[in-house]
Amino acid sequence: MTVNVKLRTNICRLSFGVALLWVLGGCFGPPVYRPAKAHNTSEPVKTVAVTNSHLPPEPDPKLNKATLPGIDTTGTGMRDDVYIWIYRNYSSPAKRASLTRMAKDLQSAVAATPKTPEDARRLERSYRDSLSALQAVPNIGAHEADAMDRSLYLLTVDTENRLKAFLQYDLLLGAGKAKGAR
Repeated sequence: MTVNVKLRTNICRLSFGVALLWVLGGCFGPPVYRPAKAHNTSEPVKTVAVTNSHLPPEPDPKLNKATLPGIDTTGTGMRDDVYIWIYRNYSSPAKRASLTRMAKDLQSAVAATPKTPEDARRLERSYRDSLSALQAVPNIGAHEADAMDRSLYLLTVDTENRLKAFLQYDLLLGAGKAKGAR
C-alpha cells in the first residue's frame, strides 16, 4: 500500500512538473532573434523617406478648392488629391482602374458639366458601368463597392461650387433619374 501511495505521489509530481513546464513554455513563446545593439550611440539614426514615384505631390488645399476642376498636374483627367487617395487606399489594379474611371466621370460631371440630357445620360452610363466593374472585382461585396462610391463622391464634390455643378448635372438626367443615395 505504501508503494501505491509513493507511486501515485511520484505520478502527481511528474504530471505537475510537465504541466508547469508546458505553461512556462507557452509564456516565453518561440525564440526570437534580436540583433545586438550598436555600440556607437552618438551616430544619428538614418531615416529613409519612402515616396511613390508615380504619385504627384499633395496639392495645396486652398488652391485645389479655388476652381471647379481643381489641380490636375498628372493630366489624368482627375484631380491630384483624388488620384493620390485612390493609390494610397487601394492596391488592387482592378479596384484602381474602376475607381479611376469613376473619378474621371465625376470630374467631368463637376468640372465640365454636360450641356444636354443625352450627354449627361451618356456620362451617367459610363459611371454606372465603372461601378458595375468595381462590384465585379473578386472579394468585393456590393456594400464595400457602395462605400467606395460614396467616399469618392464626397472627396470629389467637396466645395459648394462643385456641389452646384453636380446638381446641375443631376438635373439634366431628368426627374426620377437622380443618382440615388450617394
